[in-house]
Amino acid sequence: MNYNRMILGARLTRDPELRYSQGGTAFCNIGLAETEKYKDQEDTLFIDAVAFGKTAELIDEHFRKGDPIMIEGKLSLDQWEDNEGTRRSKIKLKIDQFKFVGNKGDREQRPAANRSSHDDGPPVDDDDIPF
Repeated sequence: MNYNRMILGARLTRDPELRYSQGGTAFCNIGLAETEKYKDQEDTLFIDAVAFGKTAELIDEHFRKGDPIMIEGKLSLDQWEDNEGTRRSKIKLKIDQFKFVGNKGDREQRPAANRSSHDDGPPVDDDDIPF
């Protein structure tokens, strides 16, 4: 049996990072933290996630560090070679959909985020996008 689905409610650990592939596809990387509280302690799980297309643009437009978000998607494995030639890998959540959670008024009253242009960083090849 194979079933890969995850639903997660968490807070962003940093502002979304929106970029575009060379083919024009939007993708947005976010970091999330989910904290479970026990009697006298907390356990925090940090998760990296990525969204594509219109979902990526909406997350970038409406969310910032500290905001709560509910996401649904599937786990995927990113593999790459670092500058020293070492093979690396990381499990990431590929976001299919999201929901706003928390107080809508807080998001509307904050000043606009300082966003740089969308062409920051090296271009990303469409072959690097896993869909």
